[in-house]
Amino acid sequence: MTDLFISMGHDISVKNLGSGSFRCRELASDEVAKVIAETRASGGEISGYYKFDSDLSDDCMKQFDELLLAFEAITGTRLTRNDFMSEPDEDGDQLPNLNYMTAVDETCRMLVVGYFFQFNPPSNMSPKAWKESFMVARDHMEFNLIEQVL
Repeated sequence: MTDLFISMGHDISVKNLGSGSFRCRELASDEVAKVIAETRASGGEISGYYKFDSDLSDDCMKQFDELLLAFEAITGTRLTRNDFMSEPDEDGDQLPNLNYMTAVDETCRMLVVGYFFQFNPPSNMSPKAWKESFMVARDHMEFNLIEQVL
């Protein structure tokens, strides 16, 4: 059983991956579904990290939901917010995995997802309209799988 940690965005440091040697290979979008399906079928856990704002603003959550929809459109695999949240505490509250990254080792691989924004310029360029004109592109993402070399 191997867990899969999904980092939404390229902003990770390879120095924090763990100890040992690592292999990074680019995956085609149709290969991503297979990696996730294999992880789930073997009982492995899927968790992830996304750059949430510390206050979990509505804008941040909207962008994250767009990102999950784009991921599903491109890979054919659904992820949920729960995959990016911590385990519930004693009060049942869940927090996002803020500044969190698990170690890549013999029990965990990491999928790094690079995503892009498309710009749909509105006719009215007010600051609010400008901000709302950027959406996560649903036609292209980059996928890199990082594994420990044993």
